[in-house]
Formats: sequence, structure tokens, C-alpha cells
Amino acid sequence: MNSRHDGQLLTEVASNGSEAAFAELVRRHSSMVLNQSRRLLFDTHEAEDATQAVFLVLWKKARSLRNSVTVAAWLHGVTRNVCSNAQRARNARKLKERKVMEMNRSLPEKHEQWDEIKDVLDDELYRLPEKYRLPLILFHLESRQLDEIAGLLDTNSSTVGTRLRRGREMLRSRIVGRGVKIGAAPLLAAIGAHVSAAEMPASFAATTAKSTSLFGAGHVVPTGALSTQSIALAKGTLQMLTAAKIKMVAVSVAAVVALGGGSAAVVNAVLLPAATQPAVLSAAEKKLDSEWKSLSELDRDQLAKRHLHAIAHAFHAYIEDHNGALPPAAVPNPDLAPGKRLSGLVLLLPYLGVRPSYIPEDSKAWNEWHADNEAARRVFKLIDLEKAWDDPANAEASRTIVPEFLAPSGAAFRDEQGSAVSHFAFVRGSRGRDNGMFPLKGETKLSIPDIGDGTINTLAMGQVHTELGPWIAEGPSTARFINHPSVKQKVPGFGSQHPGAAYFANGDAATYFWDIAASKPEALHNFAGRSDKRLVNRNDLSRFPSAMEWEKSRHEAGGK
Repeated sequence: MNSRHDGQLLTEVASNGSEAAFAELVRRHSSMVLNQSRRLLFDTHEAEDATQAVFLVLWKKARSLRNSVTVAAWLHGVTRNVCSNAQRARNARKLKERKVMEMNRSLPEKHEQWDEIKDVLDDELYRLPEKYRLPLILFHLESRQLDEIAGLLDTNSSTVGTRLRRGREMLRSRIVGRGVKIGAAPLLAAIGAHVSAAEMPASFAATTAKSTSLFGAGHVVPTGALSTQSIALAKGTLQMLTAAKIKMVAVSVAAVVALGGGSAAVVNAVLLPAATQPAVLSAAEKKLDSEWKSLSELDRDQLAKRHLHAIAHAFHAYIEDHNGALPPAAVPNPDLAPGKRLSGLVLLLPYLGVRPSYIPEDSKAWNEWHADNEAARRVFKLIDLEKAWDDPANAEASRTIVPEFLAPSGAAFRDEQGSAVSHFAFVRGSRGRDNGMFPLKGETKLSIPDIGDGTINTLAMGQVHTELGPWIAEGPSTARFINHPSVKQKVPGFGSQHPGAAYFANGDAATYFWDIAASKPEALHNFAGRSDKRLVNRNDLSRFPSAMEWEKSRHEAGGK
């Protein structure tokens, strides 16, 4: 059984409820889950509850994960979510501080910089591209050898070593970006001293495997074998995962139903028929608009982020297909006047739904949401790249709505002339300086190494809500400068239905909701440029995982 990969074991669990197969999965990954839980919760008992909850979730999700060679990275993400739920359930800060002291006494001797990184380590590790995150988890958190990792990932030890080195540097850079000054060697020393601080006791591992499999199968669990806290945490996490899956399925089905179609993948529903009259929504578009308005706040949030992720993944897929070159914000054409050229979004159409190499082939999330990109390719085939965006040859494409370019924010689907719009735009730079990741003028042939601030520190895409224009056209509707509200803007800026705030993506495809008005102007401008190399204090940037978290923060602070 030990020679079988995780997916094969999960198939046995999903098919016949094999306790032996599940016990092997617990044996393989329980120490990593327990240690991560201890790092995040600072309490041995709470960490054990969280660990049991994580494996309850694994049992329940076995069927959807059975194609995975290893579930290590998935478990790391679920552990992060479970522990986040556990942290929110605590009633008082004093209780947490007291348990921190108790936990510190049970850990090995503290590394001098451990306290600085322990709160951000798993957070930033979770945000790494899986191409680098998975080797780091397998090597550092599960103590696997290079050749074993290479076998799991179907590559060679040299490639794994390269990804480990690159991943460590990316992780260190992200941690430094959070305001923690630490070198590569001290970071590894700190992690090495604590990530393996506790091996899962054999008895606890056996109890966890037995009790979670019994509970997951609906059988009676021996008294005391599974805590009520574990069950509650697992249920909360499963509800979250289910909601995350349903949200896009519901929107996808709504789009298909609006077209009168049958079942289809998300990207298959990308095309909506053009309006028969300018500025008038078709019946299908009205249906989609109605469905979007009926979504919960959580679903609207997730859909906006999902579409922004899709665009960010598309430009990374473009980069890989063009020898490292970034897509331009406008299709270069010296025969056309500025404003008549095609938008860079046109060049991303063939890559909507194309998997960048940093996302593994067996990625569950990718397989669920990115079935194909034939619809987007069909839009691309409608476009004559040699002609102006408003040339009759491009009229059909200009009227075709691409939902990935939209966010359910209440903004219009079309402009006054009937052209389909985009609710996301390239970030050109700040204060009129064309120095962003996607400039319109001057130096247009850029690659990742030209981003002197690093892709994690440079804005790439942002949400727009007003002054909307054709997604197919070069101009301020699809490539904008970012300005603080205190600056008198000469061109439309970024924003959403929430005044002064909007969704953004960095160059590394990380997305978040940014309160532009609450951020310091200078920090905002530095983050918008690609090469000023100025240190940005993250405390000067008011950023949140989602608009809901932003609203919650404002409410707690007494804001309106």
C-alpha cells in the first residue's frame, strides 16, 4: 500500500470506504497537518482538534481528490482554513495570549526570528504558485527526499531542486514584503527548528484515522475519540468549500440557461449574443444581469475574484508562450492612430482557460473551473488584428460580451454605443507615469525580469466601474493610471461599487480588495510602478482578502 500514491488511496476510500487506505493517508500527512495547526493555533489541544477536522474534510472530499498524486498542498490549504475558523471562534485575546505561553514551553528552543515569521509563514506559503509551493511543502513540511518528490511530480531531482530554491526565495521575498526582515539562511533555520517540532503520536494518528473514517461513513464513533470541536470545524470548512464550488456552477448554469443551452463547462458559457440594438441588453443579457443581482454578497465577491484570476492566469500563459514577453496593453500597430488600436485584452483571449505551468495538471481547482477555452478562441478568431477596433471587420467581436472581463458589481455590460465593455483594466502606472507592468507608450516589450520591483510588488490588473468603454479598444477603458482620490485625475481611475476601493491583482496573480482611499498616496504610487524599487511599508496599504472582509473591518471600526 505504501507504494501507492495518494490518489489511488483516495479512490479506495471513495469507492469502498477503505479504513486501511485512509489510515495510510493519515500516516503520511498527519505530522505536517499537526505541526501547521500548532504554528497557527499556539495550543496543543486545539491543534489536535484542528488536525482531526482536516482529516474529516479529507474523508468527505475523497471522491473529488482521487486524481491527485499527492494531497499535501491541498491539506496545507485546508489546514489553514480550519485553523482560521478555530481562531475566529476564540472569545478573548487573553485566552489566546495565555495559550501562546503554554505552547511556547512545549516547542523546541525558540529561534530568535521565529516569532516574527510564524504568523505570516503559512499565509504566504499558501499564496505561492503551486509549482513552487508543493515542493516546499513536501521537502520542508513533510521531510521527503528530492528523488521521492521528483517521482511524485513526474520530474527529475534537478528540477525539484531548482523549484525549491526559487520557491524559498519567493517565500522569503513575500515575508520580507510583510515587514519582516530576514535573510534566506535564517529563514530556513527558523523553519527547520519548528516545522517538525512534533511527530504525530502513533496512537493519536491511529485514533484519528479510525474515528474520522467511522464518522465520515456515518457510523458510531467511540466516546472521546472525536471532539465536538473537530466536528464543528470540519462542518464549517466543508460548508465553505461547498459554497466555493456552488458559486461558480450556479453562475455558469445561469449563463447557459440564458442562452437556452444544456450543461457546459464554465468557459463554454463565455459567449453571449450581441445586442440587436446599441445600448440595449438582449434577453440573455438581461437574464444574466438578473442572476448576478440575485447572488449573495459572498458569491459576488468570489465571482469577481474568479474572473480577475482568470485574466491574471491568462497573461501568465501568454508569457510562457511568448518566450517570457509580457502582453502589451495595446496591440502594436504603427499604421493606426492611438485610440484606434486593439486592446491587449484581445491578445489574452486565446489564453483564457489555458493552464500556466505553475498550476499542476492535476490541480483540483483548475480542473473544476477551467474546462476549455474554445469559446474565447472563437471570439479571437472574429478579430482582424491588422484593423482598428471599430472597423466593420471587428464589429461582431466588439459587441460580444466576455463574462471573464466582467464583475457582478452593477456596472453596465455595454457602453452607450452598444460595445461590450470590460470591468477590469491593465495598470499603466501612477500619476500619469507610464511605468506600470502594462504601459501603452514607450517601452512596450517587457518581460518578468524588467519588473524591477518584483511581480509581487507591482500591480497588474484592477477593477473599474465608471467611464467604461469597449474591451476590444486601446485607451483608458482598458489601461489606466492609478491615482489616489486626493489627486486630481486626468484620466479615469480604478474603482468599484464600493467608493474608493476595488479588486486588484499583482503581477504574480495574487488578488485582493484594496481600499485605495485609506492607503497612503505615496505607497499606492510606488506599488503601481514597475521599477522604482522603493521599499513599501505594507501598513501603508489598506488591503483585504475580499470586499466582504473590507466591509466587516469598516463596520467593526464604526465606519459607514
